[in-house]
Amino acid sequence: MSALCTVAIPVYNRKEAVVFAVNSALNQSLPDLEVLVVDDGSTDGAFEAVQEISDSRLRVIRNNVNLGLFGNFNRCVSLASGKYVRILCTDDRLAADCLAKEVAWLESHTAVSMLSTRGEFIDSNGKATGFLGDDMVPGLYKGSDMIYGALWVLAQYGHNAFNYPSGILFRKKLAEGLRGFDSHYKLVGDVDFWLQLAEKGHVAISSDIGCQVLRHEGQAGSKVMQSGTYVDEWVDLLERWRRYVPVSYLPKLRRQMGAHAYWYARHFASSGDNHISTIYLKQAIHLCSGRIPLFFETSRLLRLKALAKFLGKQIQPPVHSLFDGGSL
Repeated sequence: MSALCTVAIPVYNRKEAVVFAVNSALNQSLPDLEVLVVDDGSTDGAFEAVQEISDSRLRVIRNNVNLGLFGNFNRCVSLASGKYVRILCTDDRLAADCLAKEVAWLESHTAVSMLSTRGEFIDSNGKATGFLGDDMVPGLYKGSDMIYGALWVLAQYGHNAFNYPSGILFRKKLAEGLRGFDSHYKLVGDVDFWLQLAEKGHVAISSDIGCQVLRHEGQAGSKVMQSGTYVDEWVDLLERWRRYVPVSYLPKLRRQMGAHAYWYARHFASSGDNHISTIYLKQAIHLCSGRIPLFFETSRLLRLKALAKFLGKQIQPPVHSLFDGGSL
């Protein structure tokens, strides 16, 4: 039986958090809602905890083998019955009553493949500590412009221009024809998937809060950064989608990524991890084609940060929305 919208929750352990995630979905006012939990072999009782929740809208499935983070994302999409899909990570919670207006907006804007909201970081006490997904001016973007804009933001600021998966709503029908979340990535598999969707239609950026994200050291980004491959994935993503970047800008974006690698090298050197520091330093020199260009690029990055602090806002990528947006 199909639903209008599926909130798909990929689960691997984090027993306490997943119950909050499921309840934040079940508390949505949207009618015809499916909440799909796909457990990837949890060993801490998370699967059993979800089974104790009694609600006719809840469907709980367990994988026969562990598929990994993005492999389980793909399983969630394939099993979802909804016309629209939201992937809600176990650390996160949906904003109160966000889905009804998001679905209504997409229903009336059929050329839009996906909608990215703002996210709100929270600590373990539920206190707000910052925002994410706010690097692009709210509005509606051509897919090709959004792809370039997202790569520009990644190189310029080291940020994902989109919200986390928990704050993005997309059309299931369009997702079915894509290659899906690429499991060879440890970090940017979701960004790569959003760029695939951007090829299929317009992308909407909303100023509304769509999710709350719990920040903790066990998150995927922290693990990848400590492995020394953080910037490697950025560069790989840039190469994969380079056809949407003006040829003259490609070397510039690579150098900007090199400057970020240099600052990671300094961070790990200051914490005494010289091995990881050396990995990032070699990458920085390679991407900038030498130490002297690296010096100029890192100096430019410092000036950029100072300017953003002075202006109270970041410089925007060189793309423009089809019309300005904001709240849905």
